[in-house]
Amino acid sequence: MLAEQIQFCYRNPSAVEATDDFLTLPHLDEPNILHSLRVRYNQGHVYSYTGPILIAVNPWRKVQIYYILYYYIYFHFTLF
Repeated sequence: MLAEQIQFCYRNPSAVEATDDFLTLPHLDEPNILHSLRVRYNQGHVYSYTGPILIAVNPWRKVQIYYILYYYIYFHFTLF
């Protein structure tokens, strides 16, 4: 691998990587934006912005609704 092919990116300090406005990040590049989105999503925040641009990640998470009780009610309950 040639030295010209290696790309280095600076990482934002952990104190600001969960900020909701990405314009406050010292390094505003794709890897840092994706990392901040991941950090915020894991904290339950699905909306972020970069100035006037809103960034929304998919808020749908896996929900455990198919417990055995619901399975039993659905498959064994008859209306007639």
